[in-house]
Amino acid sequence: KYNEAFAIKRKEVQGKQRTLLEAEVKRRVAAGEGAFSAQFGAMKAVSLQMKAELQTRLHHAIIDEYGG
Repeated sequence: KYNEAFAIKRKEVQGKQRTLLEAEVKRRVAAGEGAFSAQFGAMKAVSLQMKAELQTRLHHAIIDEYGG
């Protein structure tokens, strides 16, 4: 059950990834970064944010729910 619940939560988080990436690119370009470096930096920042969210908040919530 844990793996199933985690897979569902992972898909939800990944669904938000595109929106977060677009917002981060816009923010970086507005701050004066070039288009390529803004996109690369945004990709790195958003992927780290998603990883942190999956590893901490969701992981602990699922553990609390299912035990383990």
